[in-house]
Amino acid sequence: MARAATGADALIELGAGTGAITGALCRRFPRLPTLAVEMDLALARHLAQRFPRVEVRAAPAHEVLLEQREQTGNVVLVSSLPFRSLPAHWRRCSSLAIENFLLERPARRLLQYSYLPWEPFPLQNGQDLRWRKLCRVSLNLPPAWVWELSPHLPAVPAARP
Repeated sequence: MARAATGADALIELGAGTGAITGALCRRFPRLPTLAVEMDLALARHLAQRFPRVEVRAAPAHEVLLEQREQTGNVVLVSSLPFRSLPAHWRRCSSLAIENFLLERPARRLLQYSYLPWEPFPLQNGQDLRWRKLCRVSLNLPPAWVWELSPHLPAVPAARP
């Protein structure tokens, strides 16, 4: 995930959890402005203590993305949000906020971690957005995939369940 964020001017991590990916992002990009978003207050407090140079927000992803939409530069979203297991309301709010955030400025992109080999979520209004499977993380148990969502990708049919 961290390697795929190369070229970013700023990072917003969605669903930061305990900070495994946050740590990798901080090691790879020690000077890059980083915002970690975690809805669980206890986990957010843990992240703030563990990563003092990272701004941490204990809020839903869609609210933070709405607040950050005017941010300029190449902002890369790094997400571990479990879209397939989120309640329908949270899945729709979060995925639509991501789509809108990416469409606001074409240099933005999303990197999404998933345990399934197909697109992490269906696009709601992102006719100009495309998914691309970046890699399979075979050493992870269970194996995982890293996906990219961006307006710059060519249309390629993806495998569906």
